[in-house]
Amino acid sequence: MFATVRCGFRLWMWIRTQLRTLCPPKAVEYSCFATNHIHSDTGSLVASLQYISRKRPHHSPDTCVCIQYNDEPTRETSYEELFRCVPPPWLGIYCDGIDMTSTVFPFVSNGNHIRPCILESISKGKWTYLSAVTFEEEDFPSEGILIGHVQGRPTVS
Repeated sequence: MFATVRCGFRLWMWIRTQLRTLCPPKAVEYSCFATNHIHSDTGSLVASLQYISRKRPHHSPDTCVCIQYNDEPTRETSYEELFRCVPPPWLGIYCDGIDMTSTVFPFVSNGNHIRPCILESISKGKWTYLSAVTFEEEDFPSEGILIGHVQGRPTVS
Protein backbone atom coordinates (compact mmCIF):
# COMPACT_ATOMS: atom_id res chain seq x y z
CA MET A 1 0.00 0.00 0.00
CA PHE A 2 2.77 2.42 0.97
CA ALA A 3 4.66 1.73 -2.27
CA THR A 4 1.50 2.46 -4.30
CA VAL A 5 0.97 5.77 -2.54
CA ARG A 6 4.63 6.70 -3.00
CA CYS A 7 4.49 5.84 -6.74
CA GLY A 8 1.28 7.83 -7.11
CA PHE A 9 2.87 10.81 -5.37
CA ARG A 10 5.96 10.65 -7.60
CA LEU A 11 3.73 10.44 -10.68
CA TRP A 12 1.79 13.48 -9.49
CA MET A 13 5.06 15.43 -8.89
CA TRP A 14 6.29 14.55 -12.38
CA ILE A 15 2.99 15.63 -13.99
CA ARG A 16 3.01 18.88 -11.98
CA THR A 17 6.59 19.62 -13.07
CA GLN A 18 5.70 19.00 -16.72
CA LEU A 19 2.67 21.30 -16.49
CA ARG A 20 4.72 24.07 -14.87
CA THR A 21 7.24 23.97 -17.71
CA LEU A 22 4.41 24.44 -20.22
CA CYS A 23 2.77 27.33 -18.33
CA PRO A 24 5.05 30.28 -17.61
CA PRO A 25 4.67 31.84 -14.15
CA LYS A 26 2.61 34.99 -13.77
CA ALA A 27 4.64 38.15 -14.01
CA VAL A 28 4.85 40.73 -11.27
CA GLU A 29 2.53 43.66 -11.96
CA TYR A 30 3.41 47.24 -10.99
CA SER A 31 1.06 50.19 -11.11
CA CYS A 32 1.29 53.83 -10.08
CA PHE A 33 -2.06 54.49 -8.46
CA ALA A 34 -1.67 57.98 -6.96
CA THR A 35 0.48 61.07 -7.02
CA ASN A 36 0.67 63.60 -4.23
CA HIS A 37 2.43 66.98 -4.15
CA ILE A 38 3.89 68.54 -1.03
CA HIS A 39 4.02 72.33 -0.90
CA SER A 40 5.97 74.61 1.43
CA ASP A 41 4.34 77.27 3.61
CA THR A 42 4.90 79.78 0.79
CA GLY A 43 3.05 77.57 -1.66
CA SER A 44 6.03 76.43 -3.74
CA LEU A 45 6.26 72.77 -4.71
CA VAL A 46 8.73 70.89 -2.52
CA ALA A 47 8.30 67.25 -3.50
CA SER A 48 6.20 64.84 -5.51
CA LEU A 49 5.19 61.45 -4.14
CA GLN A 50 4.27 58.54 -6.39
CA TYR A 51 2.42 55.68 -4.74
CA ILE A 52 3.31 52.41 -6.47
CA SER A 53 1.61 49.06 -5.95
CA ARG A 54 3.16 45.67 -6.62
CA LYS A 55 1.10 42.53 -7.17
CA ARG A 56 2.91 39.21 -7.09
CA PRO A 57 1.40 35.76 -7.61
CA HIS A 58 0.47 34.10 -4.32
CA HIS A 59 1.32 37.25 -2.29
CA SER A 60 -0.80 40.10 -0.99
CA PRO A 61 -0.21 43.43 -2.78
CA ASP A 62 2.30 45.81 -1.24
CA THR A 63 2.88 49.52 -1.69
CA CYS A 64 5.85 51.85 -1.67
CA VAL A 65 6.27 55.57 -2.19
CA CYS A 66 8.83 57.11 -4.54
CA ILE A 67 9.89 60.59 -3.38
CA GLN A 68 11.19 63.15 -5.90
CA TYR A 69 12.32 66.54 -4.59
CA ASN A 70 12.40 69.63 -6.78
CA ASP A 71 15.92 70.59 -5.66
CA GLU A 72 17.39 67.19 -6.61
CA PRO A 73 18.03 65.82 -10.11
CA THR A 74 15.35 63.51 -11.45
CA ARG A 75 16.00 59.98 -10.33
CA GLU A 76 15.74 57.14 -12.83
CA THR A 77 14.75 54.14 -10.74
CA SER A 78 13.13 50.91 -11.78
CA TYR A 79 10.18 49.54 -9.85
CA GLU A 80 12.22 46.48 -8.94
CA GLU A 81 14.85 48.71 -7.36
CA LEU A 82 12.24 50.59 -5.33
CA PHE A 83 10.85 47.36 -3.90
CA ARG A 84 14.28 45.89 -3.14
CA CYS A 85 14.29 45.09 0.55
CA VAL A 86 16.44 47.54 2.53
CA PRO A 87 16.48 47.79 6.30
CA PRO A 88 15.25 51.08 7.76
CA PRO A 89 17.87 53.09 9.67
CA TRP A 90 15.62 53.08 12.74
CA LEU A 91 13.96 50.58 15.01
CA GLY A 92 11.03 52.94 15.51
CA ILE A 93 10.04 56.45 14.45
CA TYR A 94 7.84 58.68 16.61
CA CYS A 95 5.89 61.93 16.35
CA ASP A 96 5.36 63.55 19.76
CA GLY A 97 5.97 60.15 21.37
CA ILE A 98 3.39 58.32 19.21
CA ASP A 99 4.75 55.34 17.26
CA MET A 100 4.48 56.11 13.53
CA THR A 101 6.70 53.27 12.28
CA SER A 102 3.95 51.49 10.33
CA THR A 103 2.69 54.77 8.86
CA VAL A 104 6.14 55.71 7.58
CA PHE A 105 6.94 52.16 6.36
CA PRO A 106 5.82 52.70 2.69
CA PHE A 107 8.33 55.57 2.46
CA VAL A 108 11.18 53.20 3.39
CA SER A 109 12.05 52.39 -0.22
CA ASN A 110 15.49 52.02 -1.69
CA GLY A 111 16.94 55.43 -2.63
CA ASN A 112 14.30 57.57 -0.92
CA HIS A 113 15.57 60.59 0.99
CA ILE A 114 13.17 61.16 3.88
CA ARG A 115 13.22 64.79 4.96
CA PRO A 116 11.26 66.52 7.74
CA CYS A 117 8.86 68.09 5.18
CA ILE A 118 7.70 64.56 4.23
CA LEU A 119 7.15 63.64 7.87
CA GLU A 120 5.33 66.93 8.53
CA SER A 121 2.93 66.05 5.68
CA ILE A 122 2.06 62.88 7.61
CA SER A 123 1.70 64.49 11.02
CA LYS A 124 2.77 67.81 12.52
CA GLY A 125 4.93 67.57 15.61
CA LYS A 126 8.40 66.74 16.91
CA TRP A 127 9.80 63.71 15.10
CA THR A 128 12.31 61.40 16.76
CA TYR A 129 13.62 57.95 15.91
CA LEU A 130 15.22 55.06 17.74
CA SER A 131 18.57 54.55 16.00
CA ALA A 132 19.28 51.04 14.77
CA VAL A 133 23.00 51.65 15.37
CA THR A 134 23.16 53.29 18.80
CA PHE A 135 19.78 52.13 20.19
CA GLU A 136 19.18 55.69 21.43
CA GLU A 137 16.29 57.99 20.67
CA GLU A 138 17.47 60.89 18.49
CA ASP A 139 15.82 63.93 16.96
CA PHE A 140 15.10 63.53 13.26
CA PRO A 141 17.93 65.34 11.40
CA SER A 142 17.01 68.48 9.46
CA GLU A 143 18.94 67.22 6.40
CA GLY A 144 16.88 64.01 6.40
CA ILE A 145 17.87 60.37 6.12
CA LEU A 146 18.70 58.47 2.93
CA ILE A 147 17.23 54.98 2.76
CA GLY A 148 19.46 52.25 1.35
CA HIS A 149 22.70 52.81 -0.47
CA VAL A 150 22.65 54.79 -3.70
CA GLN A 151 25.91 55.54 -5.48
CA GLY A 152 26.82 59.21 -5.49
CA ARG A 153 24.57 60.13 -2.57
CA PRO A 154 25.91 59.99 0.98
CA THR A 155 23.91 58.35 3.72
CA VAL A 156 23.20 60.22 6.92
CA SER A 157 24.27 58.34 10.01
